[in-house]
Amino acid sequence: MTKTAFLYPYARYHGEFTPAAFLFNANLQEFAHRVGITCSLQTGGKLSSAEAFQQIQDLWHQLQVAREQLGNLYKLRISGRRGVAPAVVLHKLGIPAR
Repeated sequence: MTKTAFLYPYARYHGEFTPAAFLFNANLQEFAHRVGITCSLQTGGKLSSAEAFQQIQDLWHQLQVAREQLGNLYKLRISGRRGVAPAVVLHKLGIPAR
């Protein structure tokens, strides 16, 4: 297991495959991961409650914006395999990995 895979785990996507649904799932997983880190930092005393709340609120806003931007992709349907890793599809769509 690589360091990146350990620090940024992603579950496979098992829903009906459309590019928008797949990308939103990846965004949702990243949101959940970052909220978990923020909560851990607040619990550990590294962030105040107000800072943690603000960070989570910002992450939520970013997720909403991403969802709106993906709205046009919902019209595009691609028949594909289920259980494909997010990085594979992002690469195929020409979206650089972070």
